[in-house]
Amino acid sequence: MLALAAILLGGLVTGCGGSEEPTPAESAIPEPVATPLENALALLPVDDAVAQQVLFGDLDRLRSAYPRAEAFGLALQGVWLPDALAGANGPLWRRAYGFGLGGADRFVAGGYHPVEIAVITGTFKPANIQSRLLDRGYKRQGDLLRRGKDGAVDLESPVGELARSSLARVIVTPTRLIAASTTKLAKAAVEPAETFAGDDNIMLAARSLGVVTAAAIRPAELARPRSGGAEPLVERVAATIAVGLDDGGNDGRTVRIVLVYQQAADAEADLDAVAGGLPGAALAGDPETTFGEIFTDLSVRLVGERAILIQGELAEEANAGIWRVMLERGDLALLVRAA
Repeated sequence: MLALAAILLGGLVTGCGGSEEPTPAESAIPEPVATPLENALALLPVDDAVAQQVLFGDLDRLRSAYPRAEAFGLALQGVWLPDALAGANGPLWRRAYGFGLGGADRFVAGGYHPVEIAVITGTFKPANIQSRLLDRGYKRQGDLLRRGKDGAVDLESPVGELARSSLARVIVTPTRLIAASTTKLAKAAVEPAETFAGDDNIMLAARSLGVVTAAAIRPAELARPRSGGAEPLVERVAATIAVGLDDGGNDGRTVRIVLVYQQAADAEADLDAVAGGLPGAALAGDPETTFGEIFTDLSVRLVGERAILIQGELAEEANAGIWRVMLERGDLALLVRAA
């Protein structure tokens, strides 16, 4: 009887599914959605000089947090504008180049003078921009408008010196403006064969930063001053450092700092030192102030195995641009050990 029951039960179980293939179970973990920063990296052509500094800004996100023009203007202190947008919020720039910051939604830029490029997405009037540039001595080369030699600073236009060589080469469509210091970089950005979206370290840094209104990504060694500086908290050598700000206006301002290592073991080894030492550490450029005073709710954790993510809310009285100041003046040197 037991054997017969087993046979009958087996038949019932088999019959429940019939001859159809079983439906695969849906994954409980959804695929991660790429952030605007990650998407923007797919617009930036790979170049060793460009990789020395990558800048990102989500101006649309910032406008949503600060809908009033005056408040938005003040909030721009928290955005690291590339040379190609350095004065784009003023009338002189718009008269000279035919576009302004109001038409820009997002940008991704890289490099330093004399090798730099910016890809700006938004709403532009190509005929107006081309007309203004041609009036100022630019020459047409297909879709490219060019002036002077590669990397040369334009000293003849009203704002040429401010823009350095970042607008020496311009390609513009109704939805995108490419500004570069060299013809090679400008043309490479039209349909890049290889972009920074293929760089594992930079992409991990971007993914760890999450959604931000502004960010800068550099080789970690560039966070250290050329000489002197604080003794690092860390023992291992990081490959990439990234700093970003998500400015939510009334919802608060979150600063994130990311250290990306080549090996997961190195990130794990430095985690406790960063978590324990950073809150009480003084800023190199302001020894009377500690990281714990600049940031509230400071937290440190591993992300993606190879990255350390430091996150904190910016104190209400702090300037929105403090995140970039810390990177520029060497405050973050204590997070990076020289190779």
